[in-house]
Amino acid sequence: MKNILIFLAPIFLFFNSCIKKECRIAGGAYLFEIPATFSPALDTLNIGDTITVASVFNEFLSEHNTRQSYYLKGFHFQPTTFIYRLDSVGVESKIYDNFRVIISPQYNISLITEGDGSSSIYGEYVLQNSFYSLKYLLIPTKKGAYYLQFGAISYSEQEFEGKCKNLSTNISVNMNKREDNNFYFIDDAKDPSYQLYRKNILEKFNKYGGYAFYVK
Repeated sequence: MKNILIFLAPIFLFFNSCIKKECRIAGGAYLFEIPATFSPALDTLNIGDTITVASVFNEFLSEHNTRQSYYLKGFHFQPTTFIYRLDSVGVESKIYDNFRVIISPQYNISLITEGDGSSSIYGEYVLQNSFYSLKYLLIPTKKGAYYLQFGAISYSEQEFEGKCKNLSTNISVNMNKREDNNFYFIDDAKDPSYQLYRKNILEKFNKYGGYAFYVK
């Protein structure tokens, strides 16, 4: 028994040192991309039309920088949707003022309105049969130009199998398979901040599932 313990000790020390070592990867952090859809994918809709926003993907997810796949079972993606008006000055998400939101009870998301009147759709994905999913409906109630932003936030300390403890985790949302999603509508925005920070807005538009559209 003593000989067995002596033999196992170097293995344990080696394994323990591997756990504690720091990892270096391209990009400096994990980057997982999750899909989402905005449909119908039109540039102009009408008051009373039904818009479906959905996101479904497997818990075994490919990571961009390591080119490996990891099981993200029980991972908190914290999906959050904001909708901004492009035809008015002021960058505030006021979904409640411009849309009726319909959410099935099977999904753990809700419309949240703050004291200042700003609002967002926030919650968690449902994990069932190895797939994460969420869906909600938007029905426009007012005419205007809008910019929807569907993002997901990950706490860096969240663990998953194979994760190096020194690396943070970023989430990118691929809206409609990386179509242009009417980004050029941003050029018509009345608030000057959209033009002043256009490059940053383009980065956010692509990372946080952006979609721009008119309601007539």
